[in-house]
Amino acid sequence: MKFKIILFVLLFNLFVSFCFSQDTKNDIKDFDEFQKTMSLAHEIWQIIRPQSSSEQLLNQKLIAKVNELRTRPKINNDVTVSMIIARFDSLSSFSASDVINKFQDSLSVSNVIDWVDIVKLLVKDRQLLDTINKNEVNLLPLKAVCNTFPKKSSDNLYLNILQQWVRYPFPTDSPYRLFFCEYSTTDNLPLAFEKIGLYDMAWRIQMEDEKQYHHQHYSHDFEYCSYYLAAANNAYRSGNKKLGWSFLTNAAVLEDKRSFKQAMKLAKIWIDVEAGKIKLPEQKILTGEERKKTFLLIARSYQARNIHPRAWMFVNEHKNEFDNPSMLIKEIQDDWLEVLRSVIVPAFYEKVVWFGVELYPTKNDPLSINVPWPFPEGSIDKLKAKIQEVADKIKEEEKDGL
Repeated sequence: MKFKIILFVLLFNLFVSFCFSQDTKNDIKDFDEFQKTMSLAHEIWQIIRPQSSSEQLLNQKLIAKVNELRTRPKINNDVTVSMIIARFDSLSSFSASDVINKFQDSLSVSNVIDWVDIVKLLVKDRQLLDTINKNEVNLLPLKAVCNTFPKKSSDNLYLNILQQWVRYPFPTDSPYRLFFCEYSTTDNLPLAFEKIGLYDMAWRIQMEDEKQYHHQHYSHDFEYCSYYLAAANNAYRSGNKKLGWSFLTNAAVLEDKRSFKQAMKLAKIWIDVEAGKIKLPEQKILTGEERKKTFLLIARSYQARNIHPRAWMFVNEHKNEFDNPSMLIKEIQDDWLEVLRSVIVPAFYEKVVWFGVELYPTKNDPLSINVPWPFPEGSIDKLKAKIQEVADKIKEEEKDGL
């Protein structure tokens, strides 16, 4: 009898899902409507987090809430709401390939971190995990592991930084990849990019640095600020309003009540701006010596974390902001070579591969290493394509297993 009830609920849910498959694509122009949508999504998410069991969730009350969410107007057909609906719909999925396919359309730049965590929990498949692990590093190169090379304690740049070695398989057919140190708790790279007006870079670094974000340093008068809310502000100010709204939705839905409250404050401002009622509040951008100091701080910060290639790339991209960029680049590169000489010890490693460049035993040029900025163009589409390949392969294996 219990099985029949569950089966009925599943079939009913699938029927309603089909009826609402042509959801409205209209953007929200009314703040109250937006707040209602976000409040409903937040409430549902607290119930259907991936750790929840299917049996607890299959009830008419929750189904009614989810189907109401399907019909609510959204901002830019928001991917976070789509991800929540996919999570609910996956309760009626009996195969790994079906779960993956339900989640595919909701994967985006704004929610990739949570998306990956959810799918890893729901789909226990080694092929999928390997595919995500290999490709995630192309989205957020510095997020995977945070460790550093040993460095002289007398060097002020390296004080108070965790120092240890890590062997990390990347990919599975290459021995080891060398990583770097934790971000220092004394600085805030996303805020530094924000202060100099590099908003497009700020949200990217924000996502890369999300676990180290310190909301007390945030430049706006908010009681509390999550990393998603900071990324929302920077993406919106960079001109990518759709991405800004997506980050804001994450802050409202996926995090706690404090984040929801502050997300609604920012949403009200944006809706009024887009309605022509007010202008977007200006944000102070550093000038003069303070600006130069901040550019130098960013370069030195990457150098201090043994991410020298990104440090000299940053200087090279913004030469006009430095007094003597050529000399600074050479100094950073010389320090990089010194660090490598001190740590590449044959007794410790069979191979050393750093961002695709083998440094030992093949002695390729360490200065040829490139550490890309987060989310290079097309990286999300490439990840989607790779995951779809895995889903198709799993589906064939499932058929063979019947």
